[in-house]
Amino acid sequence: MLEELYNTAHEHRLGGGVLAKILNSVISALSELSTHMNECMDYARWSRIVGVVDGLFDLLNDNPQMILSLSVEEDNENVSNADQPYKIHGSALMNVHLLDSEFTKMLQNADYYSTDYVEKLKGEKELCALIDKSVDYVDQRIDDGIFTQEEICKLYMLKIEHLCYKVHLAFRVCIVRENVGRGAVSTKLACTTVILNYRTSLLFFIFLSLR
Repeated sequence: MLEELYNTAHEHRLGGGVLAKILNSVISALSELSTHMNECMDYARWSRIVGVVDGLFDLLNDNPQMILSLSVEEDNENVSNADQPYKIHGSALMNVHLLDSEFTKMLQNADYYSTDYVEKLKGEKELCALIDKSVDYVDQRIDDGIFTQEEICKLYMLKIEHLCYKVHLAFRVCIVRENVGRGAVSTKLACTTVILNYRTSLLFFIFLSLR
């Protein structure tokens, strides 16, 4: 229903403020379907939220004057007056953290030796792309005062964590595919290449940092 409302608002050109407000509501509605803290999202719904959050960042990038921030009180929101900057209460970065947390829970609840686990691991590519987009967005708007220091620090830590664990995940894909009989030899060779490239890039990064 909310997604249909978004399409209608977009079709009638109701403005970026209304669209951002609807996208925030869509994300909240999809996220709250998991009512229990120990219950993880199913992969299809998780991937769907990734797409909505990605669309939210596109909307924010297309409307650089728009402010989506926790510092905006709901009573002071501006979602319709195009003569002034749109202001919406919320945090795009918190959505990224939510998706990262749910991704971890999905993997923890999946059978390590199943093809389902391998399929869910593919979600890391989507998540990393979203993290990169959010980091770029923060870098562009960091001086606008719309993020808290906690939001910024957590996002950069998220970026570092996924960079550090990428090799570990590559190894895990190799192990799983070997156990389920899905071409372990070629996968190992591919993972070896990934690891060598990663180590080379990491050494280069350390070298630049020490200069």
